[in-house]
Amino acid sequence: MEQFPHITDIVITVDQDLQLETDFRLSQKQRIQLAVNHEVTLSYLTFKPFAKKAHQYLAMTSEDDRFWTCTQDLVTYDYTIRLLPNPIAR
Repeated sequence: MEQFPHITDIVITVDQDLQLETDFRLSQKQRIQLAVNHEVTLSYLTFKPFAKKAHQYLAMTSEDDRFWTCTQDLVTYDYTIRLLPNPIAR
């Protein structure tokens, strides 16, 4: 039987993707929030310098090849990193 990755491993993978593709690192608190809530909100001012690279990465990769996505709130302009649905079953 195939073992599915633990949520902690998925969060580490997301953090590594962000670091490799955008030079952005999640803080320990943000990683915990992502693991618990399956999403973390990043302020506009914090993530804006990295957002373009993140969206380029997301445009070039398939949802089948990654565990996360990034959206921007149209009111606050904050960014939300979300785990894709059912990341453990991938």
